[in-house]
Amino acid sequence: MKNFFTVSFFILLAGCSEERPEFQHFLDGEPQDQAERIVTVLDSPVDILNFSDFDIYSPGTLEQNSTHLFLIDFGSYSIIKLAKENFQQPETILFREGSGPGELQSLQSIAAGEKHLYAGDPRQRRIVVTDTDGNHIRDIEARFSPDNLVYVGEDMLLNYDAHQQDNLFTFYDMYRDSMSGFEEIEFGFSEVMKYPGYLSANGSSIYFSGYSEPLLRKYSINGELLFSRKTIDNFDTSDQYEERTMGDNRIVTFSDDALFSAIDVSQQGEYLYVIPYHNGNKDYKYIDLYSSETGRYVKTYTLEYYPRKIITDENFIHMLVRDGEDNLLVKYRYPNP
Repeated sequence: MKNFFTVSFFILLAGCSEERPEFQHFLDGEPQDQAERIVTVLDSPVDILNFSDFDIYSPGTLEQNSTHLFLIDFGSYSIIKLAKENFQQPETILFREGSGPGELQSLQSIAAGEKHLYAGDPRQRRIVVTDTDGNHIRDIEARFSPDNLVYVGEDMLLNYDAHQQDNLFTFYDMYRDSMSGFEEIEFGFSEVMKYPGYLSANGSSIYFSGYSEPLLRKYSINGELLFSRKTIDNFDTSDQYEERTMGDNRIVTFSDDALFSAIDVSQQGEYLYVIPYHNGNKDYKYIDLYSSETGRYVKTYTLEYYPRKIITDENFIHMLVRDGEDNLLVKYRYPNP
């Protein structure tokens, strides 16, 4: 139930707006008590699927309902569907390219419920709704860019987008066609790069993990901030970003020495499972666990693969990992406490 806020944050126009430091509070967080990782080896996977065996070379995102996993194949306008029970032949839900009913011009994010799938098309500001077999139901002409959709239950979607003009977080009730939001935006485009991140949500809580800022935040489903903490890899971000001139425009980019924090997050029970970015360290094959109640660091699992995406349920940890040139879907049992 989470996605990466994937927009073009590498190069952003900044000529028409200035930074507003009053929104800096979003980046504030309590430091961790623990300075070093407590590392435990995660046992070998109980199931593995190599996407290369099925000519799928660009899988991304990882969503779920109670019975299936869903990924985007970024090499085509399609969603990959796999049964959780065992990894067999992946099913492909293919969308036609276009602007007609059920058609997409981009596929940036997906969300999954028990009965429906939601495909986000930022280019058309459209959400295509299908059943979980891919049969088209209807299109929603969204009043926001569906870059990062999260299903939060009862046919309610959450979208996270720092380019929104009102709020970072936007709820959309699909059947009432109503919107509400929280974390009102008060900054200009030159600050947008500080806010990309990943989401995980359940029926009562929303979790945010920063990509370029080492930050974990928890909200109630009503938008109340419950905690804001720095990660175990807390680092100074004052030199993360730089402005350059491109023609007549000022642009904001990541600096050459920029570090990155998390590349995915998933919540299950008492833990947040966070994948930290390796920042060039070849041995950085970790999942960090934090308390889902307080954000305090708990422990770390080390893996044999580079993790890219993670989603958890009551029984297993599922991950999209990288092994050389291959993208693998792996399933792990939870270790004994």
